Amino acid sequence: MRTGLRLAVALLIVLGAAGCVRRDGRNSDCRWPTEASNHSADARYLSADAEFAEDLAIRYADTHFGRHNSSEEKGLERDRCMAKLFEEVAKERGVSVEQVSSSLGHNRAYIDVAEILPFALLYGLAAVAIAGMNWRRYGPPSEGLYAQGRAYRCRYRSDCIRCPV
Repeated sequence: MRTGLRLAVALLIVLGAAGCVRRDGRNSDCRWPTEASNHSADARYLSADAEFAEDLAIRYADTHFGRHNSSEEKGLERDRCMAKLFEEVAKERGVSVEQVSSSLGHNRAYIDVAEILPFALLYGLAAVAIAGMNWRRYGPPSEGLYAQGRAYRCRYRSDCIRCPV
């Protein structure tokens, strides 16, 4: 039953994460998708469009200049494509190219928290589990500083029944 539960949770996570990906207009041809934009030049939408343009530029450079060309040439083509896409976003939204460029990476705090929090929780749970396994396997030390400190504390307390005086 536990295996079935684990499988169900993993499937739910995979399906939930797949819903967060913008699929419309993905291409590797350095082409801004033709879409009927009903969004204003709101900072949130502008940031999302700038990130999508960056993603398209990276796809373009990876597809057309990825393996056989130098990384310098690949970077130049990526930047050229990104500039072209930023111009198209700016024209579509009615803002300047500098505004599009500066909006890249803004308004992402909630996304960053949503990405980092599960890993932090997983790390914390793993640390607690490993510490518990170590404690059960090795237990408290019977010699050394821990045992000496316990004996020292108990030696001067008359009500201590654990340590011989």
